[in-house]
Amino acid sequence: MLSACKELGMVEGGMRLFSEMENEYGVQPTMEHCTCMVNMLGQAGMVKDAYEFVSKRTSLNSEPTVLRALLHACSVHGNIRIGEIVAKRLFDLEANNNHNFVMLMRIYQDAGRLDDVEQVKKMMRNRGL
Repeated sequence: MLSACKELGMVEGGMRLFSEMENEYGVQPTMEHCTCMVNMLGQAGMVKDAYEFVSKRTSLNSEPTVLRALLHACSVHGNIRIGEIVAKRLFDLEANNNHNFVMLMRIYQDAGRLDDVEQVKKMMRNRGL
């Protein structure tokens, strides 16, 4: 059901379903549920809401799949501040995943922050990527 809400852009319905799942039916959300929520909020341009969703659930701060979905939303919608926070967390969790570095470079490049793009490239070289 959450995936259908995500695909149809029904953010309010998806949020209501997620809340009911947790609070009314006592179903513990899986990583897949949470990733779907982050994707749904991100696709709707609600990057700050997606970040708050992740921040309220401390277990998600160590889930690369959820964080990559949030970083992607930051890239699509040009949210540099949250993108930097999420990228740094991913760099700690997945030090050798060059995709995370590329996503941050894309955020910087789209914002015209070419010095920061070069800094990320340097960081990649230092890590052997």
